[in-house]
Amino acid sequence: MKKLFYIVLILLCIACAPDLGNYEYKKVQEPQIEGLEAELSVLIQENLSIKPVLEASLNEEDYDFEWKAVRRDGNNEVNILANTKDLNYFVVLSPGDYALYFKMSEKRSGIYWMREINLRVSSSMSEGWMVLCEDDTRARLDFISQVTGTIYKDVLSAGNMPQMLGPRKIHWQSAMSYNDSPYYLFTDEAATRLGKDAFEWKEEYMMAYE
Repeated sequence: MKKLFYIVLILLCIACAPDLGNYEYKKVQEPQIEGLEAELSVLIQENLSIKPVLEASLNEEDYDFEWKAVRRDGNNEVNILANTKDLNYFVVLSPGDYALYFKMSEKRSGIYWMREINLRVSSSMSEGWMVLCEDDTRARLDFISQVTGTIYKDVLSAGNMPQMLGPRKIHWQSAMSYNDSPYYLFTDEAATRLGKDAFEWKEEYMMAYE
């Protein structure tokens, strides 16, 4: 019984002993970052350039940087745009609303800071008027952009879509259609879907594949 008493007493003494560890607590100062706007709008296939300005006392070599865009439409798709302080990005994101994050991490401690920007990506051909016509018997599509005020001529010839003769109708299928290709072009020779961003075309869009 005495042995048990001494064991308990020793454990109590150990538990009550002062902590003599060598701890150093340092207040982390958040770096000052300027040159970041709260909201940005950009068109696809244009260049997005952002140059954050860090306070003069900071050495850029001591930090890692990351730019990423996260879709706000519910699927939370993440796109890493760059791993540099300055962002110089040719926009290939799909049109929509994004949270654009600038992340700055201190290499030595792993501590990081993050800033958020509301980014809206639009297509110059997301709003406007389609003009389907016949150009020497082949189907030709012009587009008048309400976004930029520009007339884009013969947009079907910009990609690898083969010429189709005898244009009849172009139709936007608002429901029960493919998300990436809601437009349908009908000609005397064939019918095909067209992409939603700039009427882009792929071989599998041909109606013969359906």
